[in-house]
Amino acid sequence: MRHFLILIVLLTAPLDLLAASVTSVGPMTVARNGATATLLPDGTVLIAGGVDAAPGTPRQEEIYDPHARSFRATAGMEVQRVGHAAATLQDGRILLVGGFEWSTANSEIYDPAAVRFSNMVSISGERYQPSAAALADGRVLVAGGKRSSTRIATAEIFIPTSGGWATTGSMHQARSHFAAVRLNDGKVLVAGGGISLNDTAELFDPATGIFTPLGNTSISPQHGVLLPNGKVVLIGVGQILIFDPSTRAFRQSGVLLKTFTGEAVALLQNGSVLIAGGGDISSASADVLVYSPETDSLNKVGALSVGRSGATATLLPDGTVLVAGDFSPGPVTSAAAEIVDLRPRSRAVHH
Repeated sequence: MRHFLILIVLLTAPLDLLAASVTSVGPMTVARNGATATLLPDGTVLIAGGVDAAPGTPRQEEIYDPHARSFRATAGMEVQRVGHAAATLQDGRILLVGGFEWSTANSEIYDPAAVRFSNMVSISGERYQPSAAALADGRVLVAGGKRSSTRIATAEIFIPTSGGWATTGSMHQARSHFAAVRLNDGKVLVAGGGISLNDTAELFDPATGIFTPLGNTSISPQHGVLLPNGKVVLIGVGQILIFDPSTRAFRQSGVLLKTFTGEAVALLQNGSVLIAGGGDISSASADVLVYSPETDSLNKVGALSVGRSGATATLLPDGTVLVAGDFSPGPVTSAAAEIVDLRPRSRAVHH
């Protein structure tokens, strides 16, 4: 009976109290940094764009197969991209938009059923490091980015039924490399992306096309995830911020990160947030951390095989997380990929 009770405790232990299993997979077919990783309807992952250390940008995209734990090349995008945005449409296709200057005013669609990329109607102009958020009605908001090295505040909306773009209201602050999260009420929170650490946030209302200022934030977020309770975790410049849509207020977390940029971030199935890697001025971290919004605690649960800054993190259907690509110390662009497994494991304890 005593052993049975110990087993029950282990099975129900909070996820962030268990050690992570980190397993190397792949590697990818090419080294990438600045790529996007998007879960497809069949549970595979599309890895698109990014820059190699060559330098140069691979036109060859790839698919990660979680069953084989390997990558395979797939059709290349019509335009080279790094620092672009990706969003999943309601029919399972993937919209890819923007990127560095050579992909000026371009967008395209990846169709997983046809295994093909195809060009769409051009956007209003170059967008490097924009943010994209799929709206509840199937459209996609694309906002901000850089144009000729200058941050922009304009936004536009992709309409899947026509394959075209429509202009919408502009943000009150020009932004690039910022968080954009669709809330449970359908509005979109945008935060960060400015030139000051004392940055701002806004709410976009798809019904009116208007951005409403929310005031200053205490950090400049680069990542944002929607929690099961409707709140948002924002991460940037070594800090964590919680946004409560019911009060439109931000709360500073009591924990600090050792990294300032380039973390790989994913919401876990239990509502905690995985934070892997990231960099500071001189080095890249290999730490695998779990942030618990319920207890406002940060725990190290494992380590990647190498320090990474700029990797992607994708939650897979089985609850594990694919961490792929990066700038490793050097800096060297990497093709390495790993699976982080934080699922509780049933292990009996004998005394």
